[in-house]
Amino acid sequence: MSPAPPDGVYEVAVIGGGPAGATAARLLAEWGHTVVLLGGPESPPPLGESLPPSTRKLLAAVGALGLVEGAGFLPTTGHTSWWGTDAPRIERFPDQGRGFQVLRRDLQELLLRAAVTAGVRVAKGTRVREVHHGRDGPQELEVEDPDGARTRLRALQVLDASGRAGVVARHGFRTPEGPRTLAVAAVFERPSGFRVPDDTHTLVEAHAEGWAWSVPVAPERRHVTVMLDPPRDKGPGLLALYEEQLGRAPKLRARLAGARRTAEPWALDASAYTARAVWAPGVALVGDAASFIDPLSSFGVKKALASAWLAAVATHTSLLDPARRELAFGFFARREAQVYARYSQETARVAAEAALLFPGSRFWSARAVGLEAPVEGDDDALASEAAVRDAFARLKAGGDLRLGLAPGVRALNAPVVEGREVVQREALCDSQGRTAHFAGRVGAVALARLMPDRVGPLLETYLEQTSGVELGELLFGLSTLVAAGFLRAEDAPGRPLNRP
Repeated sequence: MSPAPPDGVYEVAVIGGGPAGATAARLLAEWGHTVVLLGGPESPPPLGESLPPSTRKLLAAVGALGLVEGAGFLPTTGHTSWWGTDAPRIERFPDQGRGFQVLRRDLQELLLRAAVTAGVRVAKGTRVREVHHGRDGPQELEVEDPDGARTRLRALQVLDASGRAGVVARHGFRTPEGPRTLAVAAVFERPSGFRVPDDTHTLVEAHAEGWAWSVPVAPERRHVTVMLDPPRDKGPGLLALYEEQLGRAPKLRARLAGARRTAEPWALDASAYTARAVWAPGVALVGDAASFIDPLSSFGVKKALASAWLAAVATHTSLLDPARRELAFGFFARREAQVYARYSQETARVAAEAALLFPGSRFWSARAVGLEAPVEGDDDALASEAAVRDAFARLKAGGDLRLGLAPGVRALNAPVVEGREVVQREALCDSQGRTAHFAGRVGAVALARLMPDRVGPLLETYLEQTSGVELGELLFGLSTLVAAGFLRAEDAPGRPLNRP
């Protein structure tokens, strides 16, 4: 890793060496682009984080699953919580494999080394002082090395993955959302382990003034964080504030009996924010630079990796074909907005439940907002599992049902990712702007072209015309499209597809 980048023109300059920046940089280098990564501080603060099992699929998609599996991170089977109850609620992950309990710093270093191996020029410890970006031509960056020397470099595309620092994002892009939240963390060690139902579980406890959580990075070591409204005055000091808040979580505090706190607590801003726009010609905001979701969601790292992958796809597309730049980054922006809205709505739902458990709590009532906000759908989450199961049962029981398009649904061209590029392909679109290209591996438009028809003959015809799709996959896809409201099943003949 070089101390400073050389002068010159790169295809891509990535600002920030966290999971999002390192992942986007590595993918673009592997796809044949010249990439420089301008890193952050040499030693980011230690932070224990939990990666749910669903992150495995994403890690595999970005080519990092083997790295993470081989890094020796503590595997986890679930979490234990005290959410307004005296008895612990032990929740084990479903059949998705195990998650990972990681030290953010170690995960970051692992992904940075992979980026270097892929050919990324990493200038660790540098600071980007200024980005001069315009609509056309290379963007110019002024970079300062650890010794204070400054140099300039140019890049066709700049990806701001600098997290909360927001090197580009803070200049007119970012918008605060909701109340401010302060996180105060410390590390505890107990050689004989902690008195918990499962040594690998994340522990979570809610109370009227906030909540606390504990992530194990080893059986004998846990990171314990308290989440609270920032104090209105300086108060007695950070340690006293931390101890006070930890005392409000007696179940978690009891599990720390006999444990040694290894150092003084440290504080982090954990307030949520989004951006009025996540891209402009020549620059794009990635991961936490674009938006930060409340840690209640527990999907922060997963969100960052998903953002990095799609930002790399959009960048690759625009470099290959500048005429598709707006298509690619417009698609990226829509997905970023969808993800932020979905996780924000989930946070509001949890906060609303807590507000009922702790009447009069200002902390929870302030966060129980946005629950009814509409969230646009996308190809990755067309319908809930429960809705798909219900639709499947109905289709299975009603063999004489006829299938047709739901009102307002038609076939239109819409952007979708194919391989490493964003392209325009025909999809089913509804009146709310939701799109469905595929349900699993089942082509939504190809299936709709066969309607109206009864369930049995329709399945038979689709399987005859399409290779590589099994009957089970087809039934799942059909049930998903019905559950999502793109198709309807009825006794009377359905409406045929309007051909463009």
